[in-house]
Amino acid sequence: MANLWHLRLGYPGPQALEHLVHSTQGVRIKGPTTVQCDACGVLKAKRQIRRRLREHNEGPGLRLALDLHPFEEGYNGYRYLLLITDRWSSLAWDYYLKDRTFEIITTALLHLFGSLQQ
Repeated sequence: MANLWHLRLGYPGPQALEHLVHSTQGVRIKGPTTVQCDACGVLKAKRQIRRRLREHNEGPGLRLALDLHPFEEGYNGYRYLLLITDRWSSLAWDYYLKDRTFEIITTALLHLFGSLQQ
């Protein structure tokens, strides 16, 4: 019978089933109040974060991360920071931009690629 109440009430735990017996007239639960079912196992599962270190064996300049950060207008009208990080060496380059148009970002990337080729 405990399993039936467990399914009817949406998979409550043993404390909720015992509270049901003590607070309601005429309700009895026969058998154990602890129920092991697949749905309870899924509901009680905790997310496990597993962060394995990445292997950066490509070489310098082959994998770059680009981050574009807006901020309040600053010196000479610059409003954006383009931060480029090399994943292999962790070197970072910062470009301050007045706007984030395709032409401006392309110019910054071409400048960086020219610097990396030297």
